[in-house]
Amino acid sequence: MIEETPEQSMDFKNPVSFKMEPSDSAPNVAPAGMQVAIRDQGRKSNGYVETVDFALRPRWISARYLAADHIKT
Repeated sequence: MIEETPEQSMDFKNPVSFKMEPSDSAPNVAPAGMQVAIRDQGRKSNGYVETVDFALRPRWISARYLAADHIKT
């Protein structure tokens, strides 16, 4: 689950987005929804976690936006 402050969720110019690669400078692919799919032992790199977008393509999302208390086991 994505964890944002109310201010972040209303910032439509800078939404939490899927990235092409695990880097702050990588291009944004699309805004992420409130819930993202992450493998239990998914790859991590440069503070990013591998996930999949809505078309099930591999993408990256910054770990700083993930709410650890919502992770399902």
